[in-house]
Amino acid sequence: MIYFVNILPQSNGDHVIHTENCAHLPNMRQRTILGYFKTSMEAIEVAKKNYAKCNGCRDCSEAIYNNYN
Repeated sequence: MIYFVNILPQSNGDHVIHTENCAHLPNMRQRTILGYFKTSMEAIEVAKKNYAKCNGCRDCSEAIYNNYN
């Protein structure tokens, strides 16, 4: 699965991780590609190298939603 991260943080400071097919995927100017990963845990590890606070999307990355910060 290809994962993206929202480059604009939410009001709580989280940068949200999304899959390529997510209905909530930000537009192209508001996201950056993380790459292809087997799991959302792998994707968030890469995202945390650039963003201190990350979280998974409740709909497409539920395995890491509110379980990682």
